[in-house]
Amino acid sequence: MNKFAIALFVNKNHKYIQEPDKKIIFNSPDEEEEVRVCLEKKFPLFYLVNPQGRIMVPHGSQNPYGGFDITDTEGNIIPSLKGFTLLLRTSVHNIWNNLLTVENAGGTNLVSWEDQLQVERWYNFVLPEFLKRKISVFPSAEFGEIIEKNLELITKHEQNEKVFLKSTHKGFPTCLANMRDREDQNEILCALLSTSENSDIIVSDPINIERDDTGRLEYRTFVVLGKVANTSRYYSKDQLGEIPQAVTEYVQNFVIAHKDIFPHSYVLDVAIDSARGPIIIEMNGINASGRYGKNNFEDILNILKN
Repeated sequence: MNKFAIALFVNKNHKYIQEPDKKIIFNSPDEEEEVRVCLEKKFPLFYLVNPQGRIMVPHGSQNPYGGFDITDTEGNIIPSLKGFTLLLRTSVHNIWNNLLTVENAGGTNLVSWEDQLQVERWYNFVLPEFLKRKISVFPSAEFGEIIEKNLELITKHEQNEKVFLKSTHKGFPTCLANMRDREDQNEILCALLSTSENSDIIVSDPINIERDDTGRLEYRTFVVLGKVANTSRYYSKDQLGEIPQAVTEYVQNFVIAHKDIFPHSYVLDVAIDSARGPIIIEMNGINASGRYGKNNFEDILNILKN
């Protein structure tokens, strides 16, 4: 049976990792915490390092360049990952290449590229009782022409003259827009210029997210091997606040209802809508999703260990 391990993308080469001050290798405090927890728990950890240094790719696109090395935490090159099933932790544009690096080294990815793509297209699979709204999906390459020539395809969703817009491309702004307003149209058209042609634009009825004194009532849940690892508030000054029972129940019911629909590990973002209660905002692959105040990495490791 394979052992579970973590594969962490580090945008440095192995010589940097061998430096005495290891802090220089981390891109964020989250990365540093994930390494610390792995070391404290004696959980197998490998680095995917970039010997070429930083490669710039458009936000939300996949890095097509190869050349990643695998090292241990001391910077020693590891030739094989055979016998390990690895949870990848990386940046959005390195998911595909890092997954391929693990496969080429004989390792097994906990979440595959095919899993990643299905989760990104969550809107095609979520059951209606959890979706709670009408959604239309348009290829981003055609969306600009639709705005100009066939606006009724989009505006059929309108309530109070606005629609809720998202994209599978992370560079596209999530927003409420009045698609009959020329200024809003121009902003969306400008955003499309930097959006991948292979992405989708998601149009839905508006989501009226409730707020309190610290911000919007939005929550992120990490699901690992079919179990809820944790849920945290985000877009809030109080990310360590209590999670409402309604959100906890929605998340648990969502995971159970979709256990044969989605991969076993993913990230679920939920908000409290003023009329519909807890509602899905989107899903993301676990490989590159950021953690918030109560999304403790230790909880994720505990599920993998047990």
